[in-house]
Amino acid sequence: MGCRTSWLILKLMLLALATATATADVSPLCQAVVWASDDGKWSVGGSGQVSCACAGSDGDVRELSLQLSGNTLATEIVNNTVLYTEPSATETVQNEYECWWKGYPLASVKVTVIAVLNVTDLSCRFDVRDKLNCSFTRADDEEFHEVTRYQLAVASGKTGQCTSEQGKAARMHCMLDTTGYAHDLPTQAFTLTMISDRVGATQTQQIELPLDSMYVPEWPSSMASRRTVTANKTCLAWENAQELLKRDLEWVVELRPRRTEIPPINLTLPGGEKTDQRILTFCFPHPPQGFQIFDVRLKCHIKGRKTIWSEYYPQFNITTNATVPARPPQFMPDGFSFDKDNNELTVFWFPLDEIDHNGPNLTYDVYGNG
Repeated sequence: MGCRTSWLILKLMLLALATATATADVSPLCQAVVWASDDGKWSVGGSGQVSCACAGSDGDVRELSLQLSGNTLATEIVNNTVLYTEPSATETVQNEYECWWKGYPLASVKVTVIAVLNVTDLSCRFDVRDKLNCSFTRADDEEFHEVTRYQLAVASGKTGQCTSEQGKAARMHCMLDTTGYAHDLPTQAFTLTMISDRVGATQTQQIELPLDSMYVPEWPSSMASRRTVTANKTCLAWENAQELLKRDLEWVVELRPRRTEIPPINLTLPGGEKTDQRILTFCFPHPPQGFQIFDVRLKCHIKGRKTIWSEYYPQFNITTNATVPARPPQFMPDGFSFDKDNNELTVFWFPLDEIDHNGPNLTYDVYGNG
């Protein structure tokens, strides 16, 4: 072996030794452990903490850092532990916090931020007596839609699974069977449950709704109402209207004239006459225009805020009574001529139109003082 070859072998040995020494300088002396508060299940808007420390006594935690998505976080050292505090967490399926030592990732922990269950727009309606149809806006963000489910229960213990309303991903719909439940209570108590399966988290919320906000006024099944027309009003009477009789109703009456010259009329009227325990009578006044046809639509709801309107009662029409015109015809300017030979006075005027004369078979009588 020549001198040149020996020198090459020595050079390679020195290079290998230098490389080994450099590697030893950056090899982590810390066996890191990292953890998150609340087992990594945080709430939206709440605070959370991630901690990183060296197992045992080896390593200098001052060489440790915490990163999220490649960004180094602002930390502090408390009790020989690197601590990061998130003051207000935003909703996410998963954040992975990594603990680094001198540019090397050592360990990580995953955190899920769950929406707080705080539904404020739960609405329900008895479409039929023992079937309660409810809906609300879900609490969680879109990325949770596949991993979160909801249940709604009434005080009797009946529970309904909730599904997304068609075409409204953020709106949930629940159908509950309330057979045997006390329908006459002034309020109805609900328990809403949000279950995040992938995270293993469950939240519940207690909600009460007034019964009146869920009751939909229905026309008696017979639909056989008696209609009575007097000089200035129309009255409708429904038999077997016990459910309607129990409640304080408010009505909307829409009067649509057949003649476009007449403006439509909308009336909001209270109550209804409760003549006995079975019959509900409701009356509305006629418009002032005489001998005119109006199409009538009416509906009702329980008086109060956020109550549900009934369907429109089947449309019908009324004809108002003929009345005396509200004004006389107007004479034309210089609207007369006098025939001296025959001692006759001819008078000219603008006739009333059909709306003004308020009745059929319009005739005029002219009187003069001689």
